[in-house]
Amino acid sequence: MYEAVRKARELYAAGEINWPAPAILALENKYQGSGLEWVILCAWIFLERNQVANQIRLIGWIYELDVAFDHGRSSGLKQKSEEIWFTPNRSLLQTSVCHMYEALFQLLERNIVKYQTSLIRAIRSMMHDPDVTSTGFSLIEEAFLRLHPSEDTTA
Repeated sequence: MYEAVRKARELYAAGEINWPAPAILALENKYQGSGLEWVILCAWIFLERNQVANQIRLIGWIYELDVAFDHGRSSGLKQKSEEIWFTPNRSLLQTSVCHMYEALFQLLERNIVKYQTSLIRAIRSMMHDPDVTSTGFSLIEEAFLRLHPSEDTTA
């Protein structure tokens, strides 16, 4: 499965717009919802290590998303996504969280194509945020390895 992350890294370096697709598809083939777990974990890792504008708000939103994900609740997800979307001076990291909410809503509604599209948008937005871009691709790989520690990254 790590080959999918390696492919995503190559596509990211080449500037391909859908660079996250190989990793998301590989994760989702393992079990449904694991792509969203990965994107959420990327956000948590980043926020643990960095100070950004609206950090408390971002942490709160991601915590609420985690709770909704754990309990399989779709109530309020669409509204929260729109609330975040229309936040004045919204950052790309906030846009990413907005797409995470949309992804969970689509997953729970069983609209897998829209779910995967929202995941791609979420991770792309996150990686285009100037604060996150400075971390390089290591954030993506670290989150993947935390979810799948037995993966061979040297092959």
